[in-house]
Amino acid sequence: MNRIKEWLKEGGFSDFDRFVREHNFDFIIAMKEHYRRGLYLADKQKMCLNPNFPKNVLPKEIEDLSMSILNPLSLTKIKEGSFILDVGCGAGVDCFLASKTVGTKGLVIGIDPTEILIERANFLKDKYKISNVEFKIGNSDPLPFEDNFFDIITMNYSFHLVKDKLKSLVELKRVLKPDGQIVIGDSFMPSKIGFVNKPEEWFYRAGGAVSPDEFQEIAKKAGFRECSFTKKDYPELPELIAGYMVLTK
Repeated sequence: MNRIKEWLKEGGFSDFDRFVREHNFDFIIAMKEHYRRGLYLADKQKMCLNPNFPKNVLPKEIEDLSMSILNPLSLTKIKEGSFILDVGCGAGVDCFLASKTVGTKGLVIGIDPTEILIERANFLKDKYKISNVEFKIGNSDPLPFEDNFFDIITMNYSFHLVKDKLKSLVELKRVLKPDGQIVIGDSFMPSKIGFVNKPEEWFYRAGGAVSPDEFQEIAKKAGFRECSFTKKDYPELPELIAGYMVLTK
């Protein structure tokens, strides 16, 4: 975790709060700038900071762009021919990882509101000739897909950014096939940091996170049949509550 803190400081995140103030605390602009800087740093550092991302499976150029600390795909029932949606896909790292399993009969679609990340994902798709992935600019509400389309949906450290979490889960459930699975890897430790007071800290500390109990209550209201939480421990941050929510339609 200390490596991540040093990584952020080196990238000039110290002026992030000023940037947000200059843009009237526009959340979408702030989020896109946060991840634009993250992409810049990943290109500069050329190393994967995600301790849970499988090594030597993808080209290092792709692996180095994993900006999370989790791996939701490790808890999915992914198989050949699966249709998978990754919401908040970033530069497509988890999509490319999933594409190795779904094969030519399957499809992986990544969606993200940050244009520069989708541009990088498409660049990597073309460079490495990965034909069973697609990328779209957008977010989790509304989703541009028909009902009951996906076998599996993943979100990797992006759910805390969603403002209306119930509405988002209802929309995710709509595009999920019956008995389909959603795996959300994220922080589930509510932060008292306010976005307006400390924008950079809000993003870095997953300011929009909800507790495991609160999430499960939201999932119940959204109509999911099952919702379980698997905690992931980090010795460096024993107070951190992070892990995976697994939801079944």
